[in-house]
Amino acid sequence: MFVLIVIVIILSLMVWPRIFNYAEYWPTSLKKARKMLKLACLKPKEKFYDLGCGDGRFVILAEKEFHAKAAGIELDFIRFLMAKILAFIFARKSRIIFGSYLNYNFNDADVIAVFLKPIPMKELEKKISNLKKGTRIVSHLWKFPHLKPITEDKREKIFLYKIK
Repeated sequence: MFVLIVIVIILSLMVWPRIFNYAEYWPTSLKKARKMLKLACLKPKEKFYDLGCGDGRFVILAEKEFHAKAAGIELDFIRFLMAKILAFIFARKSRIIFGSYLNYNFNDADVIAVFLKPIPMKELEKKISNLKKGTRIVSHLWKFPHLKPITEDKREKIFLYKIK
């Protein structure tokens, strides 16, 4: 019975974001995450945010390999806890924040990473107009509806935007 309950919980966590048209939890490989951060030219001491950080792998990678001041924002409580634990173990200077990125001020960002579906990308597009000039946003798979990327990797489906 316990195993059945665990399976139902795991399947529910993978399906509920689809109901609300947000990105499902499909972790980005470290190879692709590294490629995204290199494309965004993340530099040491820059402020990095991962919106919908899942297990925190981007946050950990940004701190450990790129020496950035990294933070992740996650709405799902289970993933938030997982990211918090992993960040505590592997990247103690980084922050994992529980809540919606739509309710959080990340105007100090230098680089932002996202893997969001079209509706959340449209919502985020409204919010990023407040970001400082030069902020880079790197997206995997999905594009902003009204912004043109400054560069893209079509094969990997990675898009880079820069606030003007």
